[in-house]
Amino acid sequence: MRGRRGLSLFELLVVLALFGILFSISFSSYQTSRKRNRVLAARAQIEGVFKNTRSAVWRYNADGEIRAVSDRTLVAKVERGGKTYFTARYTLPPDVKAEFSRNGSTWSAISKMSRIPYLAPYAETQATPLVIRVQHQARPEIAACFRVIGVTGKVVTARACP
Repeated sequence: MRGRRGLSLFELLVVLALFGILFSISFSSYQTSRKRNRVLAARAQIEGVFKNTRSAVWRYNADGEIRAVSDRTLVAKVERGGKTYFTARYTLPPDVKAEFSRNGSTWSAISKMSRIPYLAPYAETQATPLVIRVQHQARPEIAACFRVIGVTGKVVTARACP
């Protein structure tokens, strides 16, 4: 009797089916991870705009503001006496959105926020905290938040989103 060599067609199909199942599970996890990383990167960029504006207000003892120029774009500017000391511009990626809330009011579009003033020598002029929630448009459960503490303008990263 001769020894059998190789795989049968049935064994090959079973192995391919297992690889297909493993690939679909890993691809789904990879897509979720990519979306989460895009949200975290957007949050970090927006945090940076707030932190850098606050620092520039303190450093140059000048007034500043963060203004929305469109539904997806923030512009920060610090100036005194017509001289500009700091500018920053950030546009959200197309699949990420940001919500801003203060005193129970929530703005789903950046442009509804209008402007946030920072006045020297302190920082943000509102006493109540501003909560910023950055989330993926297709999967709102993928979200990251941070707060801007009133008067001092300090940025605090939230562990969980409200």
